[in-house]
Amino acid sequence: MTRSPFFSLIIDESDDVALKKKLCICIRYIVDAIPRTSFVAFVELPNGQASTIINAVEKEVEKCKLDWSRLVGFASDGCSVMTGAHQGVAAKLKEKAPCMVATHCLAHRLALAAEGPLHDPAHKDMLTYLDTHFFVTLKQLYSYFDHSSVRTARMVDVCDKLNMAHKKIVLPSFTRWLSHDAVVRCIKELLPALISLFKEDDQRHDNHYAHGLLRCVTEYYFIASLLMFTEVLPSFARLSRIFQTASLDFSILDGEIRTLTDILMTLQKVSQILNLT
Repeated sequence: MTRSPFFSLIIDESDDVALKKKLCICIRYIVDAIPRTSFVAFVELPNGQASTIINAVEKEVEKCKLDWSRLVGFASDGCSVMTGAHQGVAAKLKEKAPCMVATHCLAHRLALAAEGPLHDPAHKDMLTYLDTHFFVTLKQLYSYFDHSSVRTARMVDVCDKLNMAHKKIVLPSFTRWLSHDAVVRCIKELLPALISLFKEDDQRHDNHYAHGLLRCVTEYYFIASLLMFTEVLPSFARLSRIFQTASLDFSILDGEIRTLTDILMTLQKVSQILNLT
């Protein structure tokens, strides 16, 4: 690491299960003309302020005996603490290394780019539905079976009766398109079994939770949104995987982005016909 002509910092701040702030620090450097990334530290922080993060990063960089003049890149999740124009972590690091280029995590950028057009007033109704119903229902479907061996076992039985393969529903994350892709494909495949199970729970056990989920998953807009996302998300997931590769090949990005754009344009026309937007 110390022999590398340049290095970049990759950091991310988060809370652990005990609600303590943690900072993950990685350093990307060059070895024999090949970029390498090494985990450096996982530091507990007293708070999430930029000055606190800077102090923690400085200590770790000094432990690694790296020269600040060789810092050329900085990557974060793009929150204001990290990228603030004057007091952000990136701005403070740039004072030490004027040639440094700050990069906003591409996975987060992709999520923001996908969400951005929905803020157009023309799509207000669809945005409201997705925020207050569709994505909430996805999380509730996960919660219904999470940590419940009884419900999971009954779901397996229903799948067996319908000659369907059982799959575990995963929790979707806003910035993790791979999880979105997995959960919508899973729910699409399990939808007949889910409807059957919720009907049984509602009728036999007077389960109000199941009654509410049954009503949600049989709505026209839920099914239409589910089918739409199963068409869109595989391309988003593939693009996300490309962005997250260790050595990004820009030569294949153009074709993937064009393919995704064509899919979105086609679905936009279909959604207008179906009155989804």
